[in-house]
Amino acid sequence: MYRLLIIPAVCVLAAAIHAVGLAAQTGAGKGEGAKVEPLNVKTPHGQSLTAEEKQRVKSAVFAHLKSDPKKGRVRVLRMRVSDGARDGTRAKGVVALTYNYDTGKAQRIVFDPKSGKVLEQKDVAGQPTASNEEEEEARSIIRADKEHAALIKGGAVFDKGAFVVGPPQNAPATKAPHRYLVTALMSKDESKIERVVTVDLSDKKIARSETRK
Repeated sequence: MYRLLIIPAVCVLAAAIHAVGLAAQTGAGKGEGAKVEPLNVKTPHGQSLTAEEKQRVKSAVFAHLKSDPKKGRVRVLRMRVSDGARDGTRAKGVVALTYNYDTGKAQRIVFDPKSGKVLEQKDVAGQPTASNEEEEEARSIIRADKEHAALIKGGAVFDKGAFVVGPPQNAPATKAPHRYLVTALMSKDESKIERVVTVDLSDKKIARSETRK
């Protein structure tokens, strides 16, 4: 009789352990199993997403990566609808290229355009080109600096564009790669370079500023 009672108990315990294992794999109870908000992206491949669609994709990225957008440590560099034939992705859907300033890594995340389910996620090697948002942030950091603000007040203008570069000479060692953008302040008539400025977007500061003679 005791043996008959023990066997069902063992089966119940085994089932409970299996359920816990599944929960750990799927993340149930820790946010992973949370309801995915639909994206409802209707823009076809080859066309730009609408402003509303872009905002929904950004929200999906922050929710999936559990990142607070107010802290600005994860940024969506670019997004578009993919047919699965480019970018090294196999899945068709909405592709978001993200960058994490804490880890120094970029990722490509593919969402189902309707449901918002993540179809694919992988690291991207190297440093992606700068986004328009990053370029504007670099300019804002430069404008906020007293010395450079005086140059701008005196007529200096920003060169068009900014480029991702490696760490400047004598930059301190960091645990994770920092993201540096370089741009230039030109004379008012844009005939000469006043300053070449390297901005550390990971630390939100000017890393180097050189005067060109």
